[in-house]
Amino acid sequence: MRTPPKPLNHTGTVPLQTARLTLLRLTLSDAVAVHASLATDPAVIDGVGWEPSPTPESTRAHIAAQVEAYARTSLPAYNWLVEETATGSLVGMVFVDDYREDRRVAEVDYCVARGHRGRGFAPEALRAVIRHLFERVGFHRVEAVYNMDNKASARVLMKAGMRFEGVLRGRALRIGADGFPEDLNLCAILATDAPTP
Repeated sequence: MRTPPKPLNHTGTVPLQTARLTLLRLTLSDAVAVHASLATDPAVIDGVGWEPSPTPESTRAHIAAQVEAYARTSLPAYNWLVEETATGSLVGMVFVDDYREDRRVAEVDYCVARGHRGRGFAPEALRAVIRHLFERVGFHRVEAVYNMDNKASARVLMKAGMRFEGVLRGRALRIGADGFPEDLNLCAILATDAPTP
């Protein structure tokens, strides 16, 4: 007979620190910066599936929904705003799109402001979140999906310690030339994998 997994030790979104970054909860006061740096960038919108023509009001409503989600006692939210510690500038966000309590599996996603790309911030932030999800919360598997033509995301996820696992056919939010959802690549890391620095 199989033993059921231990319950997760849900912490919700708690502050995390890396060598260069501070990961915090979103607040309504972050809405202006998120709108200017992330929500209006087509590369971010396409990558994380946000609405294609956001307004300051819709971005604020999106942030308000995230803030409300922090207060839930069932299905706690895991969504971090990422700041560069030295400057306090908005780097991006890391969030858990979905998780399965019974299987101890979490799906992560991220976005980085254009001015901070190429500096290694995304894998650094992801490694901090992955460590937290494994060591403090008790997930066994963390996975991510990305568009098949997004080589930059592939590099980020591999640098964060994930491994490519395969193709999820028809999983994307984007619609291809054939009128059907596009395929996505899947990668993951297990709590038992060798840790990344």
